[in-house]
Amino acid sequence: MSSMDNIQPEHIYVLDKTRDWPAGIFWSGWTGDETLLEIMTQPGEVHESYDPDYLYRDPLIFRLFSAKERLALRKRAGAINPDKISLKGKNYSTISSAKDIKRFYVITREPVFTSDGHYAFMYFETFDNDNEPFISPDEGPPYDSGLFGMTTIIFKKQPDQSWKKIKLINQLL
Repeated sequence: MSSMDNIQPEHIYVLDKTRDWPAGIFWSGWTGDETLLEIMTQPGEVHESYDPDYLYRDPLIFRLFSAKERLALRKRAGAINPDKISLKGKNYSTISSAKDIKRFYVITREPVFTSDGHYAFMYFETFDNDNEPFISPDEGPPYDSGLFGMTTIIFKKQPDQSWKKIKLINQLL
């Protein structure tokens, strides 16, 4: 990757189709809904503290959500299907392909809400096409050849029904 010289992008490009949530972000153990084939092909050990996607390494987040809610969040996230999105603003827009993007683009997920609707989770992956061959996410793994970082944002619903960001987790690669 070439030097970025602390330059922020002038425009943010977001792929126009959401993706699946990472499987272990909310609950990295078995959920009870796995097929025999899934169980046989999964690794036998889970090390949450080593998984950069696992949210509950943070003690604040760990205390906010019970094990039952973490499992419910994983199941809820797993049931969300990718969907088309359309965004357009002053500094951002959706694109159908990142093939011609020279630097950064973003892939997002549909938000996931807790059972009581008081918390919401957003997850983004930022990719950098600089000096990397473009591989479409639709072509399957390894589409992370240009993966630059992952961002998780947790929001809490306020009494006036607005949302307040309570946690921002950035993982730069």
